[in-house]
Amino acid sequence: MQHLNKIIQSHKSVICLDGTPPCKKAISLIKPGAKVLAADGAAKWAEKQNMKLDFIIGDGDSASFSKTSSAQVVKINDQDTTDFENCIRFARDENLLPSLVLGISGGELDHILGNIQALLKHSEKAPLFFIDSYEKNGSEGLKIGLPLHVGRYTFGVDKGARVSLIPFERSIVSSKGLVWELKEMTLEVEGMLSVRNQALSEMIDFQVDRGKVILIIDFRGELRYT
Repeated sequence: MQHLNKIIQSHKSVICLDGTPPCKKAISLIKPGAKVLAADGAAKWAEKQNMKLDFIIGDGDSASFSKTSSAQVVKINDQDTTDFENCIRFARDENLLPSLVLGISGGELDHILGNIQALLKHSEKAPLFFIDSYEKNGSEGLKIGLPLHVGRYTFGVDKGARVSLIPFERSIVSSKGLVWELKEMTLEVEGMLSVRNQALSEMIDFQVDRGKVILIIDFRGELRYT
């Protein structure tokens, strides 16, 4: 069983994307000593959040950062890959995985969908997860997103947490520990979805027999690094 706290604490690097800047609570989850990579234009908001950048990666078309930054600029002119994909490959080559991804949502819709697709495309070979922040009824909340491929997964979560499974291809999934269980359920973009389910206990289990999905769970915990 993997508790969400342990998953978050496992990251060796942070990949910042050029979406909506995360809230302070999300930034507080960054592990001391983790290397911070900014995908091109994300360098601007990362510096405004007083994050120490180690690398700025991309084609340079939208980068905007302080001239006094000590970050190493890694320019990659490859129009067949996105800046996010280049960050993933750089993190893999530099032994900086697993990576916590911030700024995956917000901004332009095509960027959001492209970021999710890239996450799923590379996550079988590169352990990745994202933290996304949102505001509702005047308070901030966090969600953790985890790509799931064929296999079995068990997570320790907060009882009552919202749980969603978003398929990006035809997938067959079973679950244990949810209010509305999935029993070899076929999930697909044009068919059945499993959105805003709920954890019935503090342990939830998934069996993915086919395909790949994004698992999104409310994160209410607090982390203290020692």
